[in-house]
Amino acid sequence: PLAGSMAIANPRAAWIDALTLNGDYDVTIPAGDLARTRGSFTGRASFPVVFGQQLREASGTVTMADERVGFDVQLMQAQGRNGALKGNVILHADRRALDLADLTVTFGNAPWRLEAASAPPTVSWTDAGITVQPLVFLGGESADQRIELSGTWRNDGNSALHVTARHVFLETLEGA
Repeated sequence: PLAGSMAIANPRAAWIDALTLNGDYDVTIPAGDLARTRGSFTGRASFPVVFGQQLREASGTVTMADERVGFDVQLMQAQGRNGALKGNVILHADRRALDLADLTVTFGNAPWRLEAASAPPTVSWTDAGITVQPLVFLGGESADQRIELSGTWRNDGNSALHVTARHVFLETLEGA
């Protein structure tokens, strides 16, 4: 087991950069079986840039048990806007993909929950971009607002990401 506190200046990974990252970690890696790693990290990143979006702060907890990653992260922008990401994914590092077991994306006080499906949708990535299988998010008090996403988001501008919204009030997404 590894446990302790850390502080990193200018961390960078994939589509994420930050000024500082600090927090507490606890990790157990069974001998000879990296796939059964278990651990948690609770921390804070100051001035992170996530997928090109500048934030003031991101804080929360990330857990890992075998290939399942759980997260509960709060995001704040300098303009006073906030949001959150909460969910569980199944990570397939060998094929650079993850299955979305459950996900809630919150803009301000408006949560959007991933619609349950018979098989979890997959998000995969390469150095060139991200591919999203059809995702359906439901919002509103009676879950009658709907946003659907599918396609690719690429660094070279050759993206074909499709977004469809039904019964969505623009005020709900204000500040997103």
